[in-house]
Parts: sequence; C-alpha cells; structure tokens
Amino acid sequence: MLLDNGKTLMSFTPIKEAWILDDIVLSGRKDVGIVDGLCITDNPDLYNSDYAMLDPLTAAEKEEFFDLLLYEDKEKKKYVTDKGHAAEIYLEEHLPLEKQADISKLKILKFIKDIDPDDVPPRVFGEFKSLVGRVLKGFDTNVHLIKPFDVPTDWPVTVMIDFHLSTPQAISYWAIDKLDCHYLVAETWKNLSSGAIADDIIRKLRGGLRIEHAYIDPLSKGDTAYMRNQLGTDIEDAFTTIYNKLSEHGITLHVASKDKVSGIRNIQEWLVGPNGRPTCFVFDDCDRHLFEVQRWIYDDNGLPQKENDHFCENWYRYSLTGAKYEAYHIVPLPAKQTVPSAGAWMGM
Repeated sequence: MLLDNGKTLMSFTPIKEAWILDDIVLSGRKDVGIVDGLCITDNPDLYNSDYAMLDPLTAAEKEEFFDLLLYEDKEKKKYVTDKGHAAEIYLEEHLPLEKQADISKLKILKFIKDIDPDDVPPRVFGEFKSLVGRVLKGFDTNVHLIKPFDVPTDWPVTVMIDFHLSTPQAISYWAIDKLDCHYLVAETWKNLSSGAIADDIIRKLRGGLRIEHAYIDPLSKGDTAYMRNQLGTDIEDAFTTIYNKLSEHGITLHVASKDKVSGIRNIQEWLVGPNGRPTCFVFDDCDRHLFEVQRWIYDDNGLPQKENDHFCENWYRYSLTGAKYEAYHIVPLPAKQTVPSAGAWMGM
C-alpha cells in the first residue's frame, strides 16, 4: 500500500495514543489529510434524530437546548461539566407533559450524562486530550498562518531573543504595519554563540529589514558565572557582546520583560482582534513557531509548561515591548554644492 499510493483511513476519538498527534496530525506531511475539530452534532444520524424528537420546541429553543447541553459558557468556549443537568431541566420546563418521556430517548443527552466531564473535549468536540489545556487556543492555522511576502522596508521589525546556554538559540523577527498588525516574518533556531546571534540579526538588517530594537532574555546578563565555571576565565557576558556588535549598526539591545500573564493575554487579544479581525499573523515557513504554538499547554497547576515554549516566550515578550509603526525620520541631503572650475583653483 505504501509504495503503490494506497490510502489508509483512521477514524478515532483522540483520548490516548499521543504519538498520533505528533507523528500524523501535527507532522505537516503533504500526503496526510486531517479532518479535525468535529463536534458530536456533526454526526447527522445523532443530531437529526434528537432534533426531530424536540419538534414541539421552536428552532430557537432547540438551539438553546443544544447550547446548554454542550457548553457551560459558549462565548468563552467552556465545555459542559454538569453532565447535561441544565439542558435536561430546560427540556422539563419547555416540553409539554406528554413529551416528557422522550427526554430519556435523546441520544446525545444520554451520551453526555454517561461520560466523565474531563472527557467532553475529546469525546464531544474531537480535541486531543493532551492539548485540552492549550495556552493559545485561539490560534487557527487557517486564519493566522499566512504565505510569506516581501516585508516593506518602512515596517519596523523588532527582534526577540530567547537566550539559552545548552539548547539552540530562539530568535524571532516581528514586523508591524501601518495598521498596527503584527507579523512573524522570520525565525532562527540554531546553536549560536553570542557573537553569532548578533551576526544573524545584522544579516537580516542588510537583507532589507528595518531593525532598530532587539530584546533578549534577562538570562543573558547572568551567563558569565556559568561561563567562568566552565572556562575558568573572566569573560564578557552575552548581553554585552551582542549589545556592542548591534550598536555598531544602529540597533539597540534591551532586556525583555517577563510579565508572562499580561503577555499571554495580549497575544490572545491579538488572535481575535477588534471586531473579530485578527491583528497577529505568522509566516508559514516559520516551522518552529508552528510546532510550539500547537503544543504549548498549561500544566496541572494551571501554569504554562516550560517545554516547547522558546518562541512562545519571545511572542509574549514582544507583545510587551509596545511596538508601534513609526515612519522613518528622513534627514534631507545637504544642498548641492557647486564645484569650482579648474581656473578658479589656479586663481585665474
């Protein structure tokens, strides 16, 4: 089948087998098609059967019943946790007495009453259980992932650096347009020295990006203790090395903020945007960003996990920089000078 382009169809409820998420669903393979985000009401047999049984209700009342059955708060996308109790009470109050017996025949209601509320996301909404606590649930690849384009040279680009001592360096390049929409236009995920980090940024500057400011993890100011322990010598910290190289090219290096709660809230607002129009987008060739945003989840204590979060750290810290579009302040060239003639130089 593999060699002859055979087709395999996998249909499942994503509760266990986490390997399917990484190896298939999030693999990015062009030969794999994914249909996800299906709700239990997308099953026409179940939905049509229950809908017909509720015929004494108006269409609006039926819709309200299903909202109560599936959600604790539909606007905030909080799924039902009361095992359908509120929805059942609603029917008892709205169905005529002779139809009350039909409540026990409703298939979706019975299903929700019989499952653990913790299993509602995967069993009812088709969400991978391991990703139920995604930090950036509002990120939608169909909306926020866009094709790369040539970044206009007047768009300010802010560089964010998540500095590491023993893992690849995470460098993000965020541009902003005149409407204050933010675009992740490039990324670097490599093992780099402090000087090489600066070189990566300088190359992007020479490539046409308008880079004036960069922000780095506070760790960069404390790495000298680690390096002295390793090398036994007094050396310059990473912040100073990068600062000095970038300043020669007109780029100012700052220490990034670590207000994670506010930063995450900023991103969540950008993903929705005013009036439902997002103000944040990611170029689809930024593979590591996509990898992380799809896997960044809250831990059992309700805190974002310190795993697969390097570029997400850059993202929330960028939101705290207050980056705005500002036009270049172009200094006009001096007035053209008249070059004296050869005779004038000779006193003729």
